[in-house]
Amino acid sequence: MNLPIATLTLFSLATVIAQQPAEDWTLRQPYTAQSPGMALHPVTGRPVLCGGYSLIGALPHLWEWTGDAWLRHVTAPAPVAWLVATDEQRGQLVLVRSGGTWLWDGVHWQSRPSLPSVLIGSPAAYDSLRGRIVVFSGLGAFNNTWEWDGTVWALRPAGINPGVRAGHAMAFDAARGRTVMFGGFDGAFTGFNDTWEWDGTVWQQRFPAVSPPARDQHVMAYDQVRQRVVLWGGVTQQPANLVDTWEWDGANWVRVVTAHSPPPPPMSSLLLPKLLFDRTQNCVTLFRGDVTGEVWSYDGIDWSQVVPGSMPAGRAMATLVDDPPRGNVVLFGGLSHAGLYDDTWTWDGRRWARAASVASPSARGGHAMAFDSAHGVAVLFGGAAYSGITTVPHDDTWTWNGAWTQMQPVNRPPRRAQAGLGFHAPSQRVVLFGGVDGPTGGPLRGDTWTWDGSNWQQENPATSPSARAAPCMTGTAQDVVLFGGANGLTGQIRLADTWTWNGSNWTLLQPATSPPARLFPACTWDSDRARVVLVNGPAPGSGTGTPIDSWAFDGTTWTQLVTGTPPLNRHSHTVAYDARRHELVLFGGINAMYLDGIWTLAVAAEQATFGAGCPGSLGVPTLQASAWSIPEPGGVAGFDVANLPFSFAMMAAGFSRTSAGPQPLPMSLQPFGMPGCALLVSPDATVLLVGSANTATWSLPLPSVPGLLGIELFLQAFAFDPAANAAGVTTSNGGRCRIGN
Repeated sequence: MNLPIATLTLFSLATVIAQQPAEDWTLRQPYTAQSPGMALHPVTGRPVLCGGYSLIGALPHLWEWTGDAWLRHVTAPAPVAWLVATDEQRGQLVLVRSGGTWLWDGVHWQSRPSLPSVLIGSPAAYDSLRGRIVVFSGLGAFNNTWEWDGTVWALRPAGINPGVRAGHAMAFDAARGRTVMFGGFDGAFTGFNDTWEWDGTVWQQRFPAVSPPARDQHVMAYDQVRQRVVLWGGVTQQPANLVDTWEWDGANWVRVVTAHSPPPPPMSSLLLPKLLFDRTQNCVTLFRGDVTGEVWSYDGIDWSQVVPGSMPAGRAMATLVDDPPRGNVVLFGGLSHAGLYDDTWTWDGRRWARAASVASPSARGGHAMAFDSAHGVAVLFGGAAYSGITTVPHDDTWTWNGAWTQMQPVNRPPRRAQAGLGFHAPSQRVVLFGGVDGPTGGPLRGDTWTWDGSNWQQENPATSPSARAAPCMTGTAQDVVLFGGANGLTGQIRLADTWTWNGSNWTLLQPATSPPARLFPACTWDSDRARVVLVNGPAPGSGTGTPIDSWAFDGTTWTQLVTGTPPLNRHSHTVAYDARRHELVLFGGINAMYLDGIWTLAVAAEQATFGAGCPGSLGVPTLQASAWSIPEPGGVAGFDVANLPFSFAMMAAGFSRTSAGPQPLPMSLQPFGMPGCALLVSPDATVLLVGSANTATWSLPLPSVPGLLGIELFLQAFAFDPAANAAGVTTSNGGRCRIGN
């Protein structure tokens, strides 16, 4: 029996942050994935997305769609699944990959050796009447029907079947007790428009009077409210994208002419849309399957867009800045193979939102942006309209306060891109340095300008960094820090020098250690730890598989951060520090492709044990972290207790291991009839655990709230054991659980 500790004062104490704990990276939104699996969450009934590939490698994450945002759960047991389906009768997500079948009940993973010959892309349908997952794998020798009964995969007798094909779609028609299949193409790439039904014993071809045109890569789902199988989209053999909607009523296909329709996804067999019936919303829901992240719903009459492009497309040379008055992080512009962007997005720690503004800077990349705390606005300067090897730099100034306003200063710096920009707190001015004008390579800028909220002023410092492009530059509590860059964008010498601006002059520092020289570093000010954090992979060209490196500057020296699971190497990305959520935010960049994932660097999760318990009739009760435990927002923390004489225990949980009220810890329990036992944690809350086989488990589901990062819980179990001592109770060792990434 697993009971959370009253969800406790845990969430009322969400502002309690651990002192300087270790850090870790977390991917906060799915990458654009090739061949991911999608099914329904076995408990909540919401859509879940699992695995897939991108050009940067396998994607092992599992995500749940909450209706307006993605929630990351645990890492899947395999990076890429052949098939993902939901066994609704047994409340399990079924994942098939090379080596076996994995089951997820919403918290725990367990494996089964049974493995069907299912290829990537084979569709599945859940037969709710028979409690079976049905798969038809129609390629080559794998022209087979398989069923999962909750324990093993069984190959069903061949007989007449739909024949060799791929790109087909299936859905279970619950009203008629049939699995319906439509379309696909054969080994000669001939398209089908045939309809088949599986009744659990045989396949039967249906011959409706009207059928959709031949196609593949279409999607199908059963509308439980209207009792119709819905088909949308696909690709013809020409090829051409389709966006038509059809319904199967068990006898015939009917074309539904809708006033609106989702636009077609990219014409690629690897970026497929997904169609499911979302039980939480009682509607058929389409996930369009490309970088826009669009979500649509269908009510039997028309399609409506639930979430418009819910995340920015992958890009480089954009800017990201924290916007404290509006409680979010702001992204603007950038470029990719698709061209230049002039869009503005806000990140609230959970999801992106496209921001609207009557006026806006023109599409550009390589612009500079910083938050002006004196005036409560973000300031943007310059950038360029890149076109091939030619750049057309800008010299305009814009401010953001929830909408863009173009400023009209009397004085302005000359045009440039790839400049550094940072806010100098003591003088209450924004500082601009460096950059490049004209085509790639120069001429370089080495001038310093300051912004007072309405006008620019050129400064004349006695000492100054050399002219350069693409440095890392950020304001701190005392000064502005500049690092690196290059003395050109082609044939350049990359730099590794560190400078500070005090309001009137630049000073070259000589730190004992320093990051290697690099181009396009990104840095930001971490106000919680009073440090500059620099995030960048090794210099471009050193390999796309190298993990990103991170450095911290405390005003004296640079220290390389040791983190778990860093993002892959990239350059031309952007970072900002979100002080409200105590995390660094990273977006975009280039690594064999323009990246669209958003990462955060924050407190790392950790579980450990400490102290000792006291012996009972089965030995000392032992407490250890559960193998499946993921103590992060959106995950589940868990500890197992063993050596329990009666398979139940009381679990004490609290926020301290040093004191319980005025009483210092550990505290001897001998006066209470428990010789050799000690209280190790503050018993702020207790819960009864009921297990079996002399063990029990404590678990605590954690909501996806970044404010929980850094909270520490301390645990100790009390076992009922009448033979052990006068009190009839023994204690376990202690457990420590820190919520983090």
